[in-house]
Amino acid sequence: MPTILVAGNRPRVGKTAVCAALARILADDGVSVGVTKPLNSAAAGDSEDLDSSDYAALLGTDIAAGAASSSGLASQAIANFQAHVEQASAGHDVMLVESSAQLGPDVTATAAEAIDASVLLTIGYEPDFDPESLAPWREALGDRLAYTVVNGVTDYRVRHANSELVPALEAAGLKPAGCLPEDRLLLAVKVDEIARHFDGEYVVDEGDKSALVSNILVGCQTLDPGELYFGIREDKAVVVRGDRPDIQMAALSTPTACMVITKNMMPIEYIRYEAGEEEVPVILTEADTLTAMDMLDTVQERARFDHPAKLERMTALLRERLDLDALRSALGLSNPNTLTTETCDWTR
Repeated sequence: MPTILVAGNRPRVGKTAVCAALARILADDGVSVGVTKPLNSAAAGDSEDLDSSDYAALLGTDIAAGAASSSGLASQAIANFQAHVEQASAGHDVMLVESSAQLGPDVTATAAEAIDASVLLTIGYEPDFDPESLAPWREALGDRLAYTVVNGVTDYRVRHANSELVPALEAAGLKPAGCLPEDRLLLAVKVDEIARHFDGEYVVDEGDKSALVSNILVGCQTLDPGELYFGIREDKAVVVRGDRPDIQMAALSTPTACMVITKNMMPIEYIRYEAGEEEVPVILTEADTLTAMDMLDTVQERARFDHPAKLERMTALLRERLDLDALRSALGLSNPNTLTTETCDWTR
């Protein structure tokens, strides 16, 4: 049975997104797919490593998580890793295993060897990205490096991917499967994550706190009517002072995911009533408006791949941008429609 270990060259490069979307595509092909993350980085002090529960939420299963440290895998951990993947693989045509962000090239190679897996390396794009910087991965993985995916490529570079990035990857011996563009929806955060980012208090808690926020607008005076200004974006958070009900009402008259009220200024009762009627959560923060906007510079660090809309978008990007036929061929699935199954079991 083919097994792919989905690894990344650093944390937060989109391993979970690639793994989940690839699982969805293979399942749509009629392939029985198992997907798991038996390694996590909790032992390395990363309390935010919640990818297993993300899979559970997205794919409807509980994912058993083992532990691995950033320094390597002990022999007993390797044995547990092998046993977990073997058990999870039972009854499936293909097994997808997400690696940990804490594992470097050598340990990833050891893990791949232990479960006889090919490696799909997910690379996080950076403006000064140099494929030769990934030589340690190429050398450690050798023939087990099946393909590489560059994720989060900026708009300008992705338009030149076929003429620039892909040839550079090929020259570096990294077997590119494709380049995925930076995407606003995939970088979005939930309303609740914004509230936690500000350590804020809900003064209106109606509405969908799991709604995705892709845009931030500051409440300010403009030459245009407020409805026109706020109407340029839909899935937005509006940051505004509490003593500006005129601006708040303009925001509430357009599709708004949440409002952040600054300087702990409680909005007037009428605004709270209208926000409740429109089901727009209102968050109170101690920060002033300028400080709040500065704080939002880092809010995307809270973004996680844990929302059905993100899975749908990532699946579409893989279908559009990746050489899926090459990936299927590497898995021995060059004619995937010959493999059928009544159900897709997202295995533990």
